[in-house]
Amino acid sequence: MPTITTRLTFWYVGIFGLIIAGVAVAMVATFDRQRRESIDVDLAAYADLLVSGMGGESANIEDVFDELTEAQKKPRAGFKAHRFVVASKDSVVFETNILADTDSLVALLQKRIPSDTASAFTTVVLNELEYRIFAKRVPRKRGSFQLIVITSLDRLYESLHELRSLLLMIVPLSILAAGLGGWFMARRALLPVRNITATAGAISSSSLDRRVPVGHSQDELSELAQTFNAMIERLDVTFKSMQQFIADASHDLRTPLTVVQMELELLLMGQKGDQSTNAALERSLIEVDRLNRLAADLLLLARADAQQLSLHRTAFRVDELLMECAGQLNGLASPRQISFLIDIDQPMEIHADEALLRRAIVNVIDNALKFAPPASSIRIRLLSEESDCCIEISDSGRGIPPEECARVFDRFHRGDTARRTKGTGLGLAIVRAIVEAHHGTVEATSPVGEGATIRFRLPR
Repeated sequence: MPTITTRLTFWYVGIFGLIIAGVAVAMVATFDRQRRESIDVDLAAYADLLVSGMGGESANIEDVFDELTEAQKKPRAGFKAHRFVVASKDSVVFETNILADTDSLVALLQKRIPSDTASAFTTVVLNELEYRIFAKRVPRKRGSFQLIVITSLDRLYESLHELRSLLLMIVPLSILAAGLGGWFMARRALLPVRNITATAGAISSSSLDRRVPVGHSQDELSELAQTFNAMIERLDVTFKSMQQFIADASHDLRTPLTVVQMELELLLMGQKGDQSTNAALERSLIEVDRLNRLAADLLLLARADAQQLSLHRTAFRVDELLMECAGQLNGLASPRQISFLIDIDQPMEIHADEALLRRAIVNVIDNALKFAPPASSIRIRLLSEESDCCIEISDSGRGIPPEECARVFDRFHRGDTARRTKGTGLGLAIVRAIVEAHHGTVEATSPVGEGATIRFRLPR
């Protein structure tokens, strides 16, 4: 689909091309008409010049021709290409250099121009040559004669050919220049739209403070930019209010949940022999612990959204951290006979927040344990790629459908397989928040029949 810039350029070039083509055709037609009128005026003036230079009153055709020849010798600027023919009832006398086949032309003139014509213009074609003729009846005391002046139209057609050739060169160049100019003006006119598009594409939940440049012109596009900025401002206020609410609610919930958890533990410790009461207290402790962890997760995500997730960076060995995380979760893996295969490319040190990175790794391994089949293995790899540290954690479960790979890191998103397991849908969202806070990247891949792999890359 052509862009708006391209369509505007095509429309501009099409309209401009039609206009300039119409002007060119009108110019050629006007030039042709004016040149023909000018030739007619010259022919009539030449005839008058010849008649005015005659001195005698002889009606003899030979004497008239001699008088006209003498009159022709006078200065006649502009009439050099004109010739004349003298005709009477009895004979025709003409110049010897009459422009073409003399006999044929005179015979044609006698057929086309009646002898009693007072004055007349006509055009004749002879041997593919075109001539313009003016015939004038000149009265004498002892009779009259007909004066015919002739000029060739070759020079007219040469001028028309030169004009057409010039226009055929100018018109395409003008259309090309108009196309380039129209494309430039269309791009310049639509520059605010491209700025709005680029800004809209770059805005995310973490960059709602960005605004579209409005510019100095007070036009429709400037109004569109202002409206777009006002919309982003409202979204920013709403999103910050939601973040603040989640952070405040999560923070305020942690204290009462902790108190409830402690009270339940004390009650459980004080119960003696009442199994039903103990079971109820244990279930309540499990739910309170889950709510406590959910509040902590929401608080961490709210801080990450507000870019207030503080990192306490220290230097530590990533390979040792992976071993510790695997050992930490070994108690969950052993009952299902799931083993950890740890592949260390080389010992590697990184400068990061060890506690947060530990939490991200534990979340990914715990997620892999949920979907790994019994008596299988989970592979943990540490790779060095250029100046980055890459961690891959793979299971041998059913894998992730291709359409779900890009959504597994969304909050509260749980695929069809994940709905059959315990969890809140925040584990991988927290992983992404922690990795991105370290300016890293995380992705999920799932080749057909090979389980799922979570891979994140961290700068050292």
